[in-house]
Amino acid sequence: MESITIILDKSINAQAYGISGTAVSQNTTTTYRGTLVHNKEFKRAKELIEDFIPLDGEDEKKNLHNTITVLGTRGSGKTSFLLSVKRELSKNQTGKQLQILDIIDPTLIEEKGHVFLNVIAIIKELIDKKLNLVECEPSKKPAYSRKEWRSALNKLAAGLPSIDGIGSNGMDSWQDPEFVMDNGLKAVHASQDLADNFNEFLRLSLAILEKKAFLVMFDDIDVDATKGWAVLETIRKYFIGGRLITIVSGDSQLYSTVVRQQKWQNFGAEILKYEGERLGKLAVFNDMITELESQYLQKVLQPKNRIHLSTIGTSKRYEENKKFYIYEKTTAEIPENDSENEISSIYNRILRYFGINNGYQAKAYSDYLLELPLRTQVQFLNLFDLKTGAFKRDDANIVPLTDIFLSDLYAKNIEINTAIRSPKNLNRLILEFLLRERKLEELYQLQPITTADNLNASLLSLNFLSSFNMQKDESLIFDYFIKIGYTRNLLPLLGYSEKTNNALSPSIEDLCNNTVILNDNVLKDVVGKIIAYLRGTIDLKQSSSEKVSQAGTIPLFGLASSVKRNTKATTDRIDSVLKNGNADYVEQRLVYMPLSSNQYIYKQASLLTYSPYLLLGAIGELIRKSRQGDIKNGFTELSQFRGYMMPDFKRGENKEEFGGMEEDPQDLTDKKSLAAFDIETAFSNWVEKYPAEGMKISVHLLGKISTRFFYALTNLESRVGNKNLGEVFHSYILTFMNSVLVEDCRENANYLASELNLNNTNYKDSIFIKNINKLIHKDDKNIRIVKSNQLNFSQWLLACPLLLVYLKKDSKIKYSLSIYCDEYLKDSQNNSQPKLLDIDLQKFLDKIPIRREAVEKVHIVQNPIEKVISEKNENRELSIGNISDYDEIFEKFRVIEFPIEKLKTDKVEDLRKELKTLGITRPSTANFTKFLEYLNEKRTK
Repeated sequence: MESITIILDKSINAQAYGISGTAVSQNTTTTYRGTLVHNKEFKRAKELIEDFIPLDGEDEKKNLHNTITVLGTRGSGKTSFLLSVKRELSKNQTGKQLQILDIIDPTLIEEKGHVFLNVIAIIKELIDKKLNLVECEPSKKPAYSRKEWRSALNKLAAGLPSIDGIGSNGMDSWQDPEFVMDNGLKAVHASQDLADNFNEFLRLSLAILEKKAFLVMFDDIDVDATKGWAVLETIRKYFIGGRLITIVSGDSQLYSTVVRQQKWQNFGAEILKYEGERLGKLAVFNDMITELESQYLQKVLQPKNRIHLSTIGTSKRYEENKKFYIYEKTTAEIPENDSENEISSIYNRILRYFGINNGYQAKAYSDYLLELPLRTQVQFLNLFDLKTGAFKRDDANIVPLTDIFLSDLYAKNIEINTAIRSPKNLNRLILEFLLRERKLEELYQLQPITTADNLNASLLSLNFLSSFNMQKDESLIFDYFIKIGYTRNLLPLLGYSEKTNNALSPSIEDLCNNTVILNDNVLKDVVGKIIAYLRGTIDLKQSSSEKVSQAGTIPLFGLASSVKRNTKATTDRIDSVLKNGNADYVEQRLVYMPLSSNQYIYKQASLLTYSPYLLLGAIGELIRKSRQGDIKNGFTELSQFRGYMMPDFKRGENKEEFGGMEEDPQDLTDKKSLAAFDIETAFSNWVEKYPAEGMKISVHLLGKISTRFFYALTNLESRVGNKNLGEVFHSYILTFMNSVLVEDCRENANYLASELNLNNTNYKDSIFIKNINKLIHKDDKNIRIVKSNQLNFSQWLLACPLLLVYLKKDSKIKYSLSIYCDEYLKDSQNNSQPKLLDIDLQKFLDKIPIRREAVEKVHIVQNPIEKVISEKNENRELSIGNISDYDEIFEKFRVIEFPIEKLKTDKVEDLRKELKTLGITRPSTANFTKFLEYLNEKRTK
């Protein structure tokens, strides 16, 4: 097993590293650990060099291209590799046959200098030193005299002016006939013989130095296009003998760019303008350039002599037993098989610091990190405590982390400085970025899973920045639910804007601009404007839109106070119900909190809607108010009933600033009853239960909760039937709680996830009750406790007073929650709050009817196989061996974001239990293959 040790404080700058291997002495074999990451590549380089060294008595070979190409991206360790080659060769038998020249960086050569002259100058300096030394000792006689060597040098020098970039144009003085005869023709001849003269110069020099070949190395010749081209042309024209072995390093893509740039210039501007642009033949020229580039590089940098410096991830993928051990500093003793310091283990600890615990999810991140250039990985790892994975900065300054990917962030026009200075704007900037990339639906979880390097780097930076800030600011959790999660799930309904369409039409970009999502605004107002925009879209697509429950919005009848009719006909309106039920101050405020009014532009009317997203927005904003010590005013402001203008897409009418007017109904009381529960204090206590050190919450966990909740709502909306607001809203809140519970368990206690029912709750409380009870057991003292201490996030979130108050008074639900949430339900004195679980809003909400859906609803799901499953068939078993069930199986996988590729990679036995919780039977390799083939055929069609 090959082992590599990387010492971080010694790996920041390029340097020579040690090679791993084995040593045999006194019949014992000792394996020693190297510090050079690219051991395998070094061995290949050594083999090539040994093959290129001329054999004694071997006939001289010409027109060779003994150039070894070391390829790697910026920061992959190319300079360190060359330094390591130089150092290791200087210590072994192969190196004794070579005269190793200093590494040449063409970018450091002055503008008027030339790489060919640099090589000659380095060799001349070596020869001068050697001859000076030998001439001081008469007993040592050089193979050739200084005079002979100088003669060869002068012949070589005569042809140098012909090289591009060296000397002036020798044709300038050709008007003098005598000059032509005496000098001009000699220069032409010297130019033609330049390669031969250079080879002779090398032969004599090597004989004097008593070596067989020169080894010259060029580092990063692709960085400067001008210098890079000069090096390539020098190699092609003059470095063609067996006495000079060349190693060049660079990036293959940049080499391609250097050559293509020169080849395009060779065509000239005129032919490209007239034949390329005017005659439309640029594609023809491009094909010619591609062919020329390919043949040029195959000749000069032969593929068989190319060495690709692999990333750590690639090395581990193809050599499973290869281990990379990371240490901050050199220690006196580094133990063998130190698994805790193996790079994969370290990355897993760092990922856990950002809330990424699920092994399958973590692999996507670690795979990306392991594929980063070596320099980037060293800089990244230096920011963390290797033993704990925690960010090392005592001042909690996240800037060094984003600085590593700063160029990528700038390339994507991300206002990273604003995100760092003002975390409350972070989700707004993320949304803006994803909209600009048109990747909101695919990348809302900010996972680095694309094929674009700078996009992945930006996603990872924003991901870690979000998680880092959520540890200290829990309001960002709800900010994400609304601005990213909810908005993303509306995309299939709204779509992206069509740039060619000037008419007013729904689009996700228009929504984000008009709802002020892309500005700093009160979160509940953002939701209100989203809902108004959404209802305007539904109004466009359906004539009886006011009867459609969709996308988390429940349509209600207008206030009794706004209707001029018999009071008996409006007793079931929300304000009448509260008034007739003698609702106190707290009850009134809570009932109105999830309510908003959507104003029509084209008529004097409005549509009331009830939504859990308004509640989530209010919770997020109240957390901020609580942290500011302004919770009482916050409750008053956020429970106000407000109206928002709907855009009129049918008539093409909109308002620049629509919405935001207060519509507080009449007869609201300001008096609190003596028995009223202090919801404001309870909420503040709950906020304070968020740990001071923060919670480790991953962005993709919030994304999965958002999606599971949204599609579960879609299911509930399809069967509202004759249910009242109390029953429906209770199920909505329970569905949200179940989504949090399931996804938190899958992320942070995945070993328990197989025990949960992953189906939607529908209108059945039993699924949630059974799920939460599956996570509770009795300890050795017969006390019921939560099975895992890794579920703090769902324990805290499910204890939110503003969620609990909308649940019906069900002893089973309240009892299970009281055990599961336990400490998070207690007040500031750590006392239980039984009244919190006894608040009953259902006595009001149960009396409020929902506007009935008269016609088929507008589908918000884009996938053509999406269909509403009838209640009697909802929980029926599906067979993965039955092709008629495939559409429904795929839909289940899509809703819970089940990784379909696991059907290829995981063992059948490992998947059996997980599929069973989804109600999917007959798992087998053959059935998985059949199912995957079916999906591929549908995609093709």
